[in-house]
Amino acid sequence: MVGRGRPLFSGMPGAFALKHTVRLSSPRTEVTTRDFDNAFRCVLHAKSWQDLLQAKVQLPGKRRTCGFDPSTFVRLNEQGKDQHQDWLKQVQSGTALLEAPAIWAAQYGEMLGHVLDSNQSVRFADGLDAVYQFSKALSQMVRDRNYNFANHRSDWADLQQLHFLSSPSVHLLTDDGPLRDRVRNSQQRNRIISFRQFLREHGFAERH
Repeated sequence: MVGRGRPLFSGMPGAFALKHTVRLSSPRTEVTTRDFDNAFRCVLHAKSWQDLLQAKVQLPGKRRTCGFDPSTFVRLNEQGKDQHQDWLKQVQSGTALLEAPAIWAAQYGEMLGHVLDSNQSVRFADGLDAVYQFSKALSQMVRDRNYNFANHRSDWADLQQLHFLSSPSVHLLTDDGPLRDRVRNSQQRNRIISFRQFLREHGFAERH
């Protein structure tokens, strides 16, 4: 996938957005771009799946070995989904609500380790406009008492992807119609591109 080059890792969604909107690092984000780079190098040099799982991969020029256990990330991924759905259930019951964008952004910034001033909060909110609009759409959807939370666990992953639109250079190519529909009121909607439309415009057959 990377040939002879080195991949560029964007980092965790919240930390990425904070950096690209208000130029701040996220002290509460434990996983950094360096961790991704180290994990990539470890996977690249693994001679077997077992060596990788048992942390027996030898890196060139290094005395220590490394490993990579995907079950850790599966657990963290499920934990994120659970926390997100817990919040939506509170919204459904009326014990929580989605604040106005700047207030919401200030609260998010505090979670990432910073007390943002009013200007920073507005900039952070602007950079996360698609995330906010997606959350707003979900907040309205869960008002339906027949809303099936089990069928919407992947919404959390969609939210993570939308964070990267905080950089004006990033575009999201997707075949997910509901995602695009939920952010139709976002100022970033034009950078969410329909995959099928992209194929048609560039002369490719829609075979997937």
